[in-house]
Amino acid sequence: MSCAELLWSYDAKFPGFVDYFDRLLRGYFHLSPRTHPEVASRMGEALDKLGPEAATRALRDFQAQGFFSGGPLSDDAQVKLFWTSPLMTVYRAAMAYAPHPIDDVLAAVPEPVASANELVGRQADYSSSDLSGDASRGYWNKVLLTAAPELYLWPFLATRQGRLRGLDLGCGWGRATLGLRHFERLEMVGVDLNAEELELFEKLSERAGLAEQVTTMVADITALPLPDDHFDFAISYVVLDLLSDASLEKALRAVLRCLRPDSPFYVDIPTNRYCGEMMLQRQDRRGFIDLLHGLEFENKIFQLVFHEVAIPMQYTFGVFDRGDLDAPPGRRPASLTREASARLTGKTPQKIDWRQQLRRRRERS
Repeated sequence: MSCAELLWSYDAKFPGFVDYFDRLLRGYFHLSPRTHPEVASRMGEALDKLGPEAATRALRDFQAQGFFSGGPLSDDAQVKLFWTSPLMTVYRAAMAYAPHPIDDVLAAVPEPVASANELVGRQADYSSSDLSGDASRGYWNKVLLTAAPELYLWPFLATRQGRLRGLDLGCGWGRATLGLRHFERLEMVGVDLNAEELELFEKLSERAGLAEQVTTMVADITALPLPDDHFDFAISYVVLDLLSDASLEKALRAVLRCLRPDSPFYVDIPTNRYCGEMMLQRQDRRGFIDLLHGLEFENKIFQLVFHEVAIPMQYTFGVFDRGDLDAPPGRRPASLTREASARLTGKTPQKIDWRQQLRRRRERS
């Protein structure tokens, strides 16, 4: 039996299985095991490696949770099951989600972009690229084109001296950390629920000569077992959209607790861009900003410091001591964003009398 035939045999035993993965792959990556034979073959090969006992058990779990009934994920338990299931290997295999342990990821990291416009062009190249062919040039290689720490992270670490401690939330195989480029000052902690992906992250870090600078941890990002005020920055790529409202608030409060004041938080999150099969958050751009900007915990507060409308998935928020920032909770006029950004980039922040601004707005209206 060929690998593709094996895939269809499992679909016969678990009706809706291929349709479910077909919706995920078409919605996110324009791939389909029904129209791309190489994708069906890769999925069947992954099932074969799992073996009949493990594959059947995992498929039964998905079936019991209603994954194959046609509806999107609806709660945190379903999301956790998906990302920790052995079937994740089938999903990963379909579009070459992750590198092989021997791959040199750093060699695939593109040169820094000089502007947001250049990043828009680079992301357009990614959107139009074909992920169905050579598995070694699939998602993992292409997705490195979509991030720009040179725009969203490094400019906001200007006031930090010496070693920088970074937190990678929902790190997976390490695409966010391994794309940072400037590793000479970094100490990174990667947190994820999937132990297999963390093991791959460790191997890729060792391959890149970063084994001493990368630590991984199996943990839930809503309850980080990490000390207060410990990190200089945090990054999170395509993870926060997977959380329910309650879990997202817990995760954000955990970030506020663990980051030092005057630290950036670089976020990449789909905002009404992809299908919602796996997303519990379906915010538009403004809705997502409103979720973070002004959120407070233990006298620390998030403020938006950088966002380009043309790049709706990427944001930089700053974590500030509430008493040091003259900003009203829940408001985000451009003047306050400039003040927060200036503080992180080492410029002299211009104090804004927001009460006077509000009074002038009322008088004009």
